[in-house]
Amino acid sequence: MKAVEDIFNNSSMKKIILFLLVVAPFFSWGLFGALNNFNSQKDDATAELLRMAIFASGGHESYIVKTQQLLRDIARSSAVLSGKKIECKEFLSILDKVLGNNIYTGFAIADTKGDIWCTNLSTSEGEVVNIADRLYFKQVMETKAFSVGEYQTGRLSGIIGIP
Repeated sequence: MKAVEDIFNNSSMKKIILFLLVVAPFFSWGLFGALNNFNSQKDDATAELLRMAIFASGGHESYIVKTQQLLRDIARSSAVLSGKKIECKEFLSILDKVLGNNIYTGFAIADTKGDIWCTNLSTSEGEVVNIADRLYFKQVMETKAFSVGEYQTGRLSGIIGIP
């Protein structure tokens, strides 16, 4: 107890304690203000990113509709319906050249097990690429309806995109 009394009797310690009692609230107030400002800026940045995403997605809706129609037409084509790999590959290669490859990284046809049997992209002879684990494939198999995939790297193209 004597040691505590000595601390408070020491004039230098009294000044330090008084200084801390006066300065600490201002420091805390400044820290709280800075933290509050940071959170406000973070909220503003999040809101701006959301606005940009909504703006960007507006133009993509028409691409999705056009892609859905294109894929429907590809599925109904005689080259795909024939089941002949060479005829199908030639058809998809021509289609890719006609479209100019500005939007699509390539085309592939998979069976119900997810094995790609036809593509205009380069593959090794005998190579089996399977997409059964991809979300879009699972959704198509479950719903029997058009599905848009997640942002990912294409197994055949090696290009990041949305299948």
